[in-house]
Amino acid sequence: MTCARQDMAARGAALGPLTRLQKTRVCVLARRAWLGLGRPGYADQAPNLPDWMRLTEQEAFTLWRQAEQRKAVGVSHLTAASNRDYPELMAHFARLAGQEAGARRWELRAVGDEHRMALAKLRQEMDRERDTIERPEEYVGRIAICKFKTNDFRALSPRQIWTLVFDLRRAAQRRRRERGHK
Repeated sequence: MTCARQDMAARGAALGPLTRLQKTRVCVLARRAWLGLGRPGYADQAPNLPDWMRLTEQEAFTLWRQAEQRKAVGVSHLTAASNRDYPELMAHFARLAGQEAGARRWELRAVGDEHRMALAKLRQEMDRERDTIERPEEYVGRIAICKFKTNDFRALSPRQIWTLVFDLRRAAQRRRRERGHK
């Protein structure tokens, strides 16, 4: 795979949509923050407000969460958020929930860190190919030594790590094809 295609794949991963699990985690943390802040938009509704104008608890939470998401990453709907936005969303809601240490951890994980993203993808790919390639960590480590003279993944550049991801995928595909023809 050419370097340009690897760069496109790395950017594509960062710009991909949030997974269901990521959306759930954002909502759970946002709910915790909302409750901790005293349920703004719901608890502070005017007592003389007619019933038909009152927000339900879920409506108030959703409106608040969407407004906070817009403040954090510029989009109000999680379906419009990308993987690049996820750490920022989590940091924002952790801070609102009073979890300052958690917010700092999420800020350190900002997706601008291409190295961390590439390592995460490599780990994910090794887990996925475990049924096809026995001991994928050793396998990828040997490739890294041959290509980059080290098997310390943290010492590799993001581009080199993506090279390992694609090498692992190709090897797994080749093995699956070979098994199919036997």
